Amino acid sequence: MLFGGVLCAFLLAASPAQAVIIAVLEEPAEGAGSGVSQVRGHARTDDNAEVTVRLRVNGETRQGDDGILPCCSGRADVSTAVNAGFSAQINFAVFPAGPLTLGVEVSAAGETPQGKSVARS
Repeated sequence: MLFGGVLCAFLLAASPAQAVIIAVLEEPAEGAGSGVSQVRGHARTDDNAEVTVRLRVNGETRQGDDGILPCCSGRADVSTAVNAGFSAQINFAVFPAGPLTLGVEVSAAGETPQGKSVARS
């Protein structure tokens, strides 16, 4: 017998396991920052999903095509299963004078983006 004519059913599904984003920012070094330098490192997920690497300046992730860093080149020292290296040349003269935090934000489809940053004085 149905009370009030309402029958509810709940479907429970196991949520898929979340991949872990692994990112290492190798350059620029902490405190470095003049002239032209590199932003480089490696980024991947533990399940080898495709990642996108974006430049971050003072905590703000750059949007659009100019914020995307070239990724992902071979890094046998990191992973033989997936290309993980990223690198881009940056000119510190285009940033405001004074303290600056540079970094990257790494994202993969369906995952929470991860950030890595270094500061220069």
